[in-house]
Amino acid sequence: MFHNKAFVNPYTKVDFPVAVELHRRLYFEVSVATDDKKLSVRADRCYATPTQDQKNSLKYVFIKKGCPSDATVKYHSSPSSRAQRFSVGSL
Repeated sequence: MFHNKAFVNPYTKVDFPVAVELHRRLYFEVSVATDDKKLSVRADRCYATPTQDQKNSLKYVFIKKGCPSDATVKYHSSPSSRAQRFSVGSL
């Protein structure tokens, strides 16, 4: 998760959970750390929870089966096929 659309300064582990203002875009990048140019990545399922617990039953899914399930999801250009960038609006 990044602070803005420049995808330069990511949030760190100590920043979480991140308090989010309404009507603000949240920027994400998923990537695979490899030099193998044959590999690529795709966000298959992405969701938000109110805690750091991935098993929290309260979650909001915004990408499901690789497709946006929220109308505010926007895809952004990525530096390589080994990364995928997207953003979602907070409502």
